[in-house]
Amino acid sequence: PCSFYFIMKLFRVRIARKTVETEDLTQRILAYIEEHLEDTQLGLSMVAEAFGMSGTNLSHYFKNKTGRNFSEYVESLRIDKAYDMIQNTQLSLDEIARRCGYGSNDSFRRAFTRCRGILPSKVRK
Repeated sequence: PCSFYFIMKLFRVRIARKTVETEDLTQRILAYIEEHLEDTQLGLSMVAEAFGMSGTNLSHYFKNKTGRNFSEYVESLRIDKAYDMIQNTQLSLDEIARRCGYGSNDSFRRAFTRCRGILPSKVRK
């Protein structure tokens, strides 16, 4: 017969393994997002499909594990990257918008202003 302590030890090992698997999945999702940041199609459905999840499941999982909304997270990464590029390169704002995954300069400018409170053109000056 199995002892209570043996069963509890197995239970703790199983929980620890599940925690590591969950953390690994979270890290893989975050890495995937960073790797595809330039892609204008990067969104919840694209990432969910890549990880064999529904959009709803990924949305809940992402919020639960990171404490952040998926789209807000992607936008903040893109804007942080753009801010860095504006300050540290001589690339045009059009090129920076493209490299940060924005399909139009207008959507880039609106997102940048919403996140940073300043027009991207004012950052470089």
